[in-house]
Amino acid sequence: MKIEKNFKKIALISTIVLGLLTPILTSPGAVRAEMSQSISAEVNDEVVKEKTGIGIPEELQEVYLAQVQGVSLIKTHSTGFKSRLTAPTPSNAYYFSNNVFYKAGYGMPNCTAYAWGRAYEILGSKPSLSRGNAKEWWGYNAGKYSSGQTPRLGSVVCWGSPEGGGYGHVAVVEEINGDILTISESSWGGFMFRTRKFNKKNMGAGFQGYIYMGDFSTIPVSPPVKLPAKNLAQATSLDINYETHVSEVGWMNNVVDGALSGSTGYGLAVEAMRISSGNTSIDKAIQYRAHVQEIGWQDWKKSGEIAGTTGQSKRIEAVEITLNNGVSDYYDIEYRVHVQNIGWQGWVKNGQVAGTTGQGKRIEAIQIKLVPKKSFQGSSKPSNADFSYRSHIQSFGWLGYVELNTISGTVGISKRLEAFELLYQGKKENIQIEGHVQGIGWQTNLGTAGVIGQAKRLEAVKISFKNDLSKKYTVKYRVHVQGIGWQEWQNEGEVAGTTGQSKRIEAIQFQFIPK
Repeated sequence: MKIEKNFKKIALISTIVLGLLTPILTSPGAVRAEMSQSISAEVNDEVVKEKTGIGIPEELQEVYLAQVQGVSLIKTHSTGFKSRLTAPTPSNAYYFSNNVFYKAGYGMPNCTAYAWGRAYEILGSKPSLSRGNAKEWWGYNAGKYSSGQTPRLGSVVCWGSPEGGGYGHVAVVEEINGDILTISESSWGGFMFRTRKFNKKNMGAGFQGYIYMGDFSTIPVSPPVKLPAKNLAQATSLDINYETHVSEVGWMNNVVDGALSGSTGYGLAVEAMRISSGNTSIDKAIQYRAHVQEIGWQDWKKSGEIAGTTGQSKRIEAVEITLNNGVSDYYDIEYRVHVQNIGWQGWVKNGQVAGTTGQGKRIEAIQIKLVPKKSFQGSSKPSNADFSYRSHIQSFGWLGYVELNTISGTVGISKRLEAFELLYQGKKENIQIEGHVQGIGWQTNLGTAGVIGQAKRLEAVKISFKNDLSKKYTVKYRVHVQGIGWQEWQNEGEVAGTTGQSKRIEAIQFQFIPK
């Protein structure tokens, strides 16, 4: 039985070859493919049939087309097929930045730009399809890819003029369920992207056939890629804000202070990122850079600038983030990334590398946070022999005790000083402090000014010594004020700071002068 079938195939092939040679042997002129453009549409259709193998059993098309003069059949191979049921984003280079129609000014919405890009996406390399109007695709293919009248996954559907007006139409087969096909398409001057269903027995007027991008019939069809939802937008933080640009999705919404940006479990690359702070001083101190596929390390970026790329389908593989302008005296910037086939790496900080280089692995998500440095100022205990003082600072709490005219508080990070203590030999006795507090006004205490736990700024102070201490020392002091900077030194009992201006004290400094 098999031998008989093989004889039949050989006989059919012989007939085909003989039929191909006949015009050359019997006609003194050129073969039909080289005839002038004035030939009738009917003859042109015959040329198309000759060069596409229509009417030849599909299992013999490649044998037939291999005999046709001028035809070089492109072999297509693929390891899988993922149907596209959602529109490609502008960052998808197959459809945009690397698409020949897009580059020529005929990008989507356009059926040819879409179908060419979809074929590019399926094959992983630029397809040898027509770069002209849709009505030209079927004839242009002329056996470059195998073709036929039976739909296959990933095949380009071609219609002549009736379906697409005067220019024809092309689309791509995404799903086959019995006789029902789901195609994806775009339309010049119409819609950017859509899917619709056809009965394969009625493909409409002008239907020509299918150009096959590959044979996926024996390969398990991957389900359509489910894209992650954009994360919920978060209000701008005074600490750290960041966004990532994710392949197939685009820019995610702003997240803050250690939240996840990007996605996990979808296999999608972070392609770009930008970082900022709602605190002007911290914002100016942020620097970051990305290691990008095929590019390597980019230059350092400042707050709000884009690190990475968009529209080029290039993954970020590693990042470095750091702080300057003295902000690093008060904060560590910590970050970690979720890496392809690795998962979440450990936290790193202050310019260390997160991610990988030289391994071709994409970053898929990132978390970033500002962490106040512990004990960046002073000691945990006051002096038992001399004066010592400490400040309670927004976001940091109580700092350590300092002495000998040292600054207590912070400068350059826009944090309010909420309270402070001044001690002599570890005691508050004989030290009278008046503090002007936001929403409260003047308060008088021994050795302490301000309030904690209420997020209120200290705005002004007056200090004087009492009893025996006043006989030994006099005090001078100055404060660093929001929008003003360091004020002049004030003598004992004088006001340092401001009232009625809603300006925070950020740091304080003392001089203790023996009498």
